[in-house]
Amino acid sequence: MKDYTARILRAIRKYYGTTQIDFSSLLGVRQGTLSKLEAGKLELSAIQWIELSSKYLLDPTALITGRIEAIGPLEIRLHNGSKIGNFKIHKRYLTAMGSTVRTVYPFIQFLVAKVGQEKAAEFFKSKKVDPDYFIIQNLPINILIIKDIFDYLNQQGHLSKNNVGEILKVSPVSEIHGYVVSNLKESQSAEINLRRFTKLVQEYYEINSHYHFEGDANSFIQVRDNYHLKDFKLGDEFNMFRMLYNLENYNQLAPVLSGDQEFTVEAVAGGWDLKLK
Repeated sequence: MKDYTARILRAIRKYYGTTQIDFSSLLGVRQGTLSKLEAGKLELSAIQWIELSSKYLLDPTALITGRIEAIGPLEIRLHNGSKIGNFKIHKRYLTAMGSTVRTVYPFIQFLVAKVGQEKAAEFFKSKKVDPDYFIIQNLPINILIIKDIFDYLNQQGHLSKNNVGEILKVSPVSEIHGYVVSNLKESQSAEINLRRFTKLVQEYYEINSHYHFEGDANSFIQVRDNYHLKDFKLGDEFNMFRMLYNLENYNQLAPVLSGDQEFTVEAVAGGWDLKLK
């Protein structure tokens, strides 16, 4: 089993804007030991990990998943230029931050799977983004990081509107949506579960689009882009990809939420409608 001590420690320290000297003191280790921990040359003891999880209210699964599902009292809103902690993020991604890392993470996993860890690191370096930022799932960022990953993979022939389902083979819905579903008060009714999940989109994922549950066969879920996306000029191909990716997610989510629904999608002005097949 892979140990993610290094990346978890780096993400926490950077989020709180703490130096290695101060953070090592909080952990009760020497700075040299922390440096080795953050480089992946050492691992925390079980007791140290329990203390760390308790102090920073971490999900105990973080050490084995390599991601922190939530940290801090962060609400999704259109942050503008609000850089967090010591993370280095290019200003391109810090305006109208209507997304969270939770929406970006599957694309990063797909990127690594297709081009390898080294080239993925080169990509983020070229975009002036600290990869450690993407460990904390509820941190804000704008949709341009997804578009830039899409454009990069599209140019290399790895991703297009024709193979959106490939992302969910690398990051299945049980992984992408597991945290949210585990916090969902599930019902025996699939329709109620889908309604509740759709309502949680703006709490856990993004506010780039407004999701409205209709429950009608011809308009089961309405998705409409919010006004700020017009400033990004995302383009027809990327918007088509967004729509089809959303469709794939809902089709694979339905059985997870006790349903047997299958959806199709229709593009409409300013967004799309998910319909029952």
